[in-house]
Amino acid sequence: MGARATLGNVRLSASIPYMRLRSNATIFTGIDSTPIVVATGAGRNRTNEGFGDITLGASYTLQHDPGDIEIEVASRVKLPSASGGSGLSSGKTDYSLGVQATKAINNIAPFASLTYRFLGDPNGFDLRNGLAASAGGSAVVSRRTVLLASYHYARAASRFVNDAHELFLGFSSELPGQRLRLTGFGTAGLSSGAAAGSGGLAVSLSL
Repeated sequence: MGARATLGNVRLSASIPYMRLRSNATIFTGIDSTPIVVATGAGRNRTNEGFGDITLGASYTLQHDPGDIEIEVASRVKLPSASGGSGLSSGKTDYSLGVQATKAINNIAPFASLTYRFLGDPNGFDLRNGLAASAGGSAVVSRRTVLLASYHYARAASRFVNDAHELFLGFSSELPGQRLRLTGFGTAGLSSGAAAGSGGLAVSLSL
């Protein structure tokens, strides 16, 4: 669940996830609710469920004239609103700083982004800061619908998993006659450090 506000070239956002994690490993969630395996599995599976950490974001878009390359500088912070003992949070604050460049060419907009993540270390664990990057493009396929395809990379946050490589495919479409927008996505993992597959749907309301 989240909210976003645009004020000129500035965009502010806030979100909080509700999660259900079942595993025999020790898993925390990092910035953007990314699962981080910090200890290998042993014993029986256990389930942790509840609200995770709040993530706040702010970005600024630079574009002098329409048609120029659009540069977006963004920062996010994950606040430990869920306790470390919940099994849903590291109990520490995470940060990220990133930049994305987008160039609109008719109905297609290729982009590339680079982000550096600073992960707080929970007691007894030493998480690794590192880069995340993506490259892809969006395409306007109708007056209401946009498609998105991209490749994502992220450095592993612990030595127990490999770096993540995955493909992403998504869409966003306005519902006719309403201020509602439906967004969906799916991913396919290209490495053992990424989920084999994932997907989701979101409904947003414009005020």
